[in-house]
Amino acid sequence: MPLFIKSNYSFIQQQFIDFVTGESNSPAGPAWFLLGLFFVRLFSYFIVKLNVYIQIILLIISAFIAYYIPIDMFWAIDSAFMALPIFMIGYYLKQSNMLENVNNILIEVILFIILFIVLYFINHIQGSVNMNLRNFGHYPYLYYVGALVGLFMFIFFSKQFNKYDFNIVKTISSGSIVIMGLHCATFLYTVTIIKKTVTDLSENQPLLHGALLLVLISILTMIILYYPIILLQKFFSFFWRQKA
Repeated sequence: MPLFIKSNYSFIQQQFIDFVTGESNSPAGPAWFLLGLFFVRLFSYFIVKLNVYIQIILLIISAFIAYYIPIDMFWAIDSAFMALPIFMIGYYLKQSNMLENVNNILIEVILFIILFIVLYFINHIQGSVNMNLRNFGHYPYLYYVGALVGLFMFIFFSKQFNKYDFNIVKTISSGSIVIMGLHCATFLYTVTIIKKTVTDLSENQPLLHGALLLVLISILTMIILYYPIILLQKFFSFFWRQKA
């Protein structure tokens, strides 16, 4: 077998294996999130039926499994263990309606600013984190603290827009599956363009570096994908049909 055919065959074979096992470097890489979410929902379905103290113990065990397990598990099951505590905390918050009792705009804005500052410093201390790779950062015990701070921060931020009706928000929300599928390529090209046009980004513009830069690029990515969402919803509307 010629070398170039053998080389291409090995590449295609590996790509197929990565696709079947749900690896993030496969052609359907972003789908690892859906696989992980499936197992999170599956685990949580059984956990919520248990005694609350057993639930807490299981969530702690889940975090320990995600951190200490020495192997990468297929279909993002290991990432599901890492995400499960965050998902369940969100579930408890939704069930309790605790945050709905905070309806003072001034208090919400102040809390948002405080949480934003706290999250910025946590990110600075933690460094890079990655749920797909089960990277908890420099200080693993801060990972869930940072996740909770970010969760509350975005809740208080989003609540400021409850009384408004923005079509762009509805479109982006309904087309989040498109963002999930295309954000990697969009993010990559956006970062590349920024690096080519702003060469002194990290040296002379420290505020546009690290976490804040990633947030800005993420927002820009959603804006860029706004029109692809509209086009896909127009020509492939059957994917968005709601059940009666």
